[in-house]
Amino acid sequence: MTQRPAPKILPRRPLRSRRNGWTIQEMIVVCAVIAVLTALVVPTYTNIKETQRRAKCQANVGGFAKMCHIYAMSKGGAANRANRLALPVGRIDDPTDATDQDNYLQIRTETYTELRTNYGLSEQLAKCESVNLIDHDWMFNTGGETMYMGLIYWGGRDDIMPGAPGDPEYYTPAWKDIHKRENPPESGIWEEYTPTTNTLVTCMMYDVNAAGNAGTDAPEDVSIMPHVGSRCKTFPSTEEPELDSVGIAVGYLDTSARWVPFGELNPLDQFQRIWYSPN
Repeated sequence: MTQRPAPKILPRRPLRSRRNGWTIQEMIVVCAVIAVLTALVVPTYTNIKETQRRAKCQANVGGFAKMCHIYAMSKGGAANRANRLALPVGRIDDPTDATDQDNYLQIRTETYTELRTNYGLSEQLAKCESVNLIDHDWMFNTGGETMYMGLIYWGGRDDIMPGAPGDPEYYTPAWKDIHKRENPPESGIWEEYTPTTNTLVTCMMYDVNAAGNAGTDAPEDVSIMPHVGSRCKTFPSTEEPELDSVGIAVGYLDTSARWVPFGELNPLDQFQRIWYSPN
């Protein structure tokens, strides 16, 4: 019986030595992949973060509006008292008299205290995300009759905010069938009126020219209290501010809340320019 010849073993091919480093082609491919991933991930992360901020602001103003409604129902339908202090009757008759014009950025300390004590309002709920972007030591100071919080409360004034010459008057919001005897306007004006808007509360967003900050605690180089996505900047008082943020959260008398773009908001010029939803 014949034996098969043993298979031939081919000589091994010498291993190719590995060079150090990458070729230019490999580096280009890696950089291209990183660029594509960055272009996809960064906008997505930014959009998610902005969406979360909007949702948080909307939840805060909506929760605050609901607390205000519960408060009002326990007060015979009267809206929460806002900052309407010592406004002379002449202020209504003469819009050019700015004496004791109240500040829409403030709320009565007693109102905030009652909301916090009896209705569970927290400091975190009573502010929008803008307040987290600045030094807000001046917020939530309860030393006087009025105070700032991190939201703008529009209701509970029960009278008229006269406009500057040539500007329309602003009628403050209130719940329907409000009993004036439960919440009388301190100015002595008792006539009924139709509110200009149903806006009850908004994010803390305003602008003021830099000269208007002189002599105050506000830094003179800050003209805008920004909302998320915007930045502080100065501008001449005769020019409109450049608003970089896309909108603010608005809470309404019916306790609903939504995010409203700036294009759908109306300004109210006071010590500061602030914005409300006309709907």
